[in-house]
Amino acid sequence: MNNKRNTLFLGLAILALVSVACSCGLPSSVQNLFRTETPTQRPTMPIPPTLPPQPTLAPTATLPPPKPTATKPPQLPTPTDVPQVYSPTMSLSKEKVGASIDPAFMAWQERIFDTFDENVNNWAEGYDQTDIVTNEWKIEDGMYKWTIKAGQKGVYWLSWPDGTEVEDFYLSAMTHKVGGADLADVGLFFRKYDDDNFYVFLINRVFGRYSIQALVNGEWDTIVDWKYTDYMYMNKEPRNYIAVGAQGSHFKFYINGRLVEQLEDDRISSGECGFVVDVYGSNDEAVYFFDDFQLVVP
Repeated sequence: MNNKRNTLFLGLAILALVSVACSCGLPSSVQNLFRTETPTQRPTMPIPPTLPPQPTLAPTATLPPPKPTATKPPQLPTPTDVPQVYSPTMSLSKEKVGASIDPAFMAWQERIFDTFDENVNNWAEGYDQTDIVTNEWKIEDGMYKWTIKAGQKGVYWLSWPDGTEVEDFYLSAMTHKVGGADLADVGLFFRKYDDDNFYVFLINRVFGRYSIQALVNGEWDTIVDWKYTDYMYMNKEPRNYIAVGAQGSHFKFYINGRLVEQLEDDRISSGECGFVVDVYGSNDEAVYFFDDFQLVVP
């Protein structure tokens, strides 16, 4: 298996799942000067005779100025001639819960869209067992299938493909919990700077709740404690689409195309992104399917 693609962490479920179980001229002036002179007496000169006036010469014929050369009006470039420099900005105003996905994200450039027909983005595959956790990953039937079993309490794991280190982004995927312990969660992680600094967006379809947390310098901080939402599918075979949009310190979180949370956090500015799962109880097991992993950037 590819160990580079997966990193083990302990403690998220302890922070997150217990809550599930419990609920910016001078003005110039010109002066005319005149000098007065005292006239000087000069000798009287004889007055010259008056000469006849000079004949008036006919004016020299002047050609009219040449007509200006006709020039074509400037041609405006067609839309295809205009360089497309467009960096849409998501709405920073406070939107209501239930708002649709910000259309600014849809104008960004797609970097990855993985339907898991084959492993083109180097996801982890295979089987790995330790005393702490057992993981198995498969790409089959057009989905990424992940089985996790805890060897001790409070285990979570990350998996991500190549090419996901970004700053601003829109990340979305289908998550489907096939079975396993009720106290087991699935979601997206993002801006993973290193093993001690990243964010997670988790859902638990059994309880219809979501949570947003940050690991900063190795310490967990609950940004949004477990909260119920009407936008999560909770039936036996639910497929929930979850998404995160980030621009600078501004984040938007969506479940099934509807805004559930909007917040500001500037502690981690860039990093990798992918899937996260956790299980709380020792020997607890859960099975998850993933599909349609999409990453777009400005």
